[in-house]
Amino acid sequence: MSSKISTYYSTAFFNNFSSGIQITDIAMLPASATNRVRLKRATLMLIDPTTTLYSITAKLIKRSTLDTGGTSSAMSIVPANSSNPSSTITPVYYSSNPTTGTEVGGISFFYGINTQDNSRCEILFGQNDSEAPELAAGSTECFVIDLDNTIFTTGSITPAIFIAFEYQELF
Repeated sequence: MSSKISTYYSTAFFNNFSSGIQITDIAMLPASATNRVRLKRATLMLIDPTTTLYSITAKLIKRSTLDTGGTSSAMSIVPANSSNPSSTITPVYYSSNPTTGTEVGGISFFYGINTQDNSRCEILFGQNDSEAPELAAGSTECFVIDLDNTIFTTGSITPAIFIAFEYQELF
């Protein structure tokens, strides 16, 4: 039984992807070596300065193995309470495609079309407390936000991407 639950927020904002490539996983929330990890919310926002029309499919996926390779950067981590211990995991975002881990299954998805009147596409995956998906302590599991091979074809400009995870560690 867990004696303490600590909540953390992790964010990243970037637009490093080249146009014309198929984009797969863009963010990963890995399991902890010592604690269970409960995903409370994942947010993806695409901001396209060119208002180019394109379709987007985004999926929240649980994988049984971690993504490898690609170009990753650590996301910032902010504790919900300043007395929380340091998070034991480091969520990452990708500016080039990783080799994706083994998919367990999809948790949620979004399909939509970004139009010239709607240059922002916001996708929220939310879970209530009693049904929030978890990663086992000491496992190689992870949650990822995957763009399902979406291709942005806006010349040399790709949309700016904002990603946020809200997660809990059960100590």
